[in-house]
Amino acid sequence: MIIEMPISIGGILKNIKAEIQIRTLAMDLWAENEHKLNYKKKLISDSTKQKLKENADIIWNVDLSMNDLFKKIERKCLI
Repeated sequence: MIIEMPISIGGILKNIKAEIQIRTLAMDLWAENEHKLNYKKKLISDSTKQKLKENADIIWNVDLSMNDLFKKIERKCLI
């Protein structure tokens, strides 16, 4: 999410853009590691890119599974 907020710099009010990222723990784990391994690196091999994609898919499935478990537990607590 990109927001714009007024900031006073030297007494002058300027609108500054900022990025807000909302992630699950699994998303954050993947993003931090992918950033270190891939971000702005042009020498990364196709096989490494494929492995990163496979890991992203695994983490996505973990997120979905944990969300399903959370919902099931919440429903039982409300009964």
